[in-house]
Amino acid sequence: MYYDFPEGYPEFYPQELIDHLEKDDGEILSESMVDEIYTHLGSLGRFCQHKVWSLDHEFYNIEPMRVAYATIKSCRFGAFSYTSNGSLTQEKFDFIGINLGTPAILLSNF
Repeated sequence: MYYDFPEGYPEFYPQELIDHLEKDDGEILSESMVDEIYTHLGSLGRFCQHKVWSLDHEFYNIEPMRVAYATIKSCRFGAFSYTSNGSLTQEKFDFIGINLGTPAILLSNF
C-alpha cells in the first residue's frame, strides 16, 4: 500500500482522497526503507498522532470539521492537505498527508 492511515478517526476516507493518493506518479519508497525510517524515527507516528489529536481537540475550532493525517510512502519532500466535502453520513474533515521522502533522504545522506 502506498499510504498508511493510522487507526482511529476518520473511519471512512472519501474515494476522491484515495484516488488522489493512488494517482501520485512519484517514486514509492521500498518497504525496507520505510522500515528503516520507522526504526530511526520510531516516535514519528506517535508524534503525528499527538499533534493531530491536539489540533483536533484543543486548537481546531472549525465546527463541525475535524483533522486527520496519514504517512505517504513517497520519495517526495514535504506534505499535502485535503479537505473532504462531507456527506449526510460522514463528517467533514481536513487531512494532512506527510511524505516520508524527507526522512528517507536524510537517512541516506547521513
